[in-house]
Amino acid sequence: MPTLVEIVSYDPDWVSQFSMAKAALEGLLGDRVVAVDHVGSTAVPGLAAKPVIDIDITLSSSTDIPSATTDLVNQGYENRGNRYDDGVWAFLLKTTSPQFR
Repeated sequence: MPTLVEIVSYDPDWVSQFSMAKAALEGLLGDRVVAVDHVGSTAVPGLAAKPVIDIDITLSSSTDIPSATTDLVNQGYENRGNRYDDGVWAFLLKTTSPQFR
């Protein structure tokens, strides 16, 4: 059975919600972080989207992945793994709208 997807009108609060998530992630992961970027449809001003804030985190080294993973899981993120064996790990944080992942 297909998964239903909710699309909502653009919400200008997505920008500030990302900023708060970015600050929290930078605080949690510290000097292991090179960049935290808002990606996906909620990052496009004016675009209707799924109410999910997608975030890419670039770490300084692949050796930081295990400790960063532990820290994220300890903060309630669900480790979804390196699903495509491409060096990209996915995490999901289920919250009330919006979701940060």
